[in-house]
Amino acid sequence: MSLGAIYYWDINIVKEKVKNVQYSIKEVDSKLQEGSTILDEMNQIRKKFIENRQDLVSQRISGAELMTQLSQIKDLADQLGIEIEGMEIDPRNTFPVIETNDGSEQVRMERHSVNFKLSGNFMLIGRFIDEVQNNHRMLQMQHCSIGLDSLDPRGVIAQLGYLTYGGSES
Repeated sequence: MSLGAIYYWDINIVKEKVKNVQYSIKEVDSKLQEGSTILDEMNQIRKKFIENRQDLVSQRISGAELMTQLSQIKDLADQLGIEIEGMEIDPRNTFPVIETNDGSEQVRMERHSVNFKLSGNFMLIGRFIDEVQNNHRMLQMQHCSIGLDSLDPRGVIAQLGYLTYGGSES
């Protein structure tokens, strides 16, 4: 009887060890399955980076093109009877600098801002903003603030800021 008890006890220990090993295998298998999506996620991120980079490069504008766009914007304001004051181009590059030493691709661009103030009829300023958005794709609106004009009871003043992208082609 004692030999049977030892055999029974030994089989239970072996069964417990088998259960633990099977559980460990299931855990490892689960983690491997979770990890198999990492490569797909990395490829999706890379694809999105390339798309974003191409979009950004397509927004690049030269100084001469920017001056032409601003001249057209002034003409549009004149056509709509809107007054533009203090149009200024901020020459500082506000594009974030990313320093890497791993030889990865860099987007060599500069981001500058164009700011000006409009005064006139609210509806006409809204139309002006729409026209600039639709016809001057190289200018991306950064901010817009509209307030009442204390000198014109029917007018408003709009502070507009746009971003432009330029820089080397490499």
